[in-house]
Amino acid sequence: VDPFLYMFLGGLIELPSYTLVVPFVAKYGRKKSLVSFFVLCSIAIMLLLVLPGDRETWYFLCLVLLGKFSITSAYQIIYLYCCELYPTSLRTRGLGLTSMMGRLGAIASPFINDRLGARHWAIPSVIFCCGALAAGVLTCWLPETNNRSLPETVAEVESWNNNNNRSPNNRRGQVTSSDKACEGSDSSMPMAANEPEQGQL
Repeated sequence: VDPFLYMFLGGLIELPSYTLVVPFVAKYGRKKSLVSFFVLCSIAIMLLLVLPGDRETWYFLCLVLLGKFSITSAYQIIYLYCCELYPTSLRTRGLGLTSMMGRLGAIASPFINDRLGARHWAIPSVIFCCGALAAGVLTCWLPETNNRSLPETVAEVESWNNNNNRSPNNRRGQVTSSDKACEGSDSSMPMAANEPEQGQL
């Protein structure tokens, strides 16, 4: 395959990756979409390893573009998902830490391709396939954030998994049972601070 054509198609495949992912995450949620794209990427890489034939064929290029589409779509969801997972008190630092860890992978990627790929062409593909599959599996333990209000505190994020106080079907702006309980506890607190002191009218 012409390397110039490969670069052109690699850039062209990013356009649907950026646009089609928007209605996808709105309908199916962040977690399911992210897991699906990670698994699809790992499947595409796995097929590149096991299917026989010349690596210069068109089906090889189609699998490469499928993997490119999947991982680019997953990359878009990651930033949206991270912003909704971190509470307001930690959102900036958490997103910065996540971005930094992603850059570490980008730094290591050329060394994996050049050094390990020189030993055998399949080694980098095996590493990237296992990495995408592991990311998809680990994402299954994260809570779904679609149609939830942004969390304000760490305790609110923990309650999503521990107590299941907030359901994904609860739209933004709706009052949940846990919110009513909090309001009830606030109203039952002593109002000593609002009572007039002795000697005041």
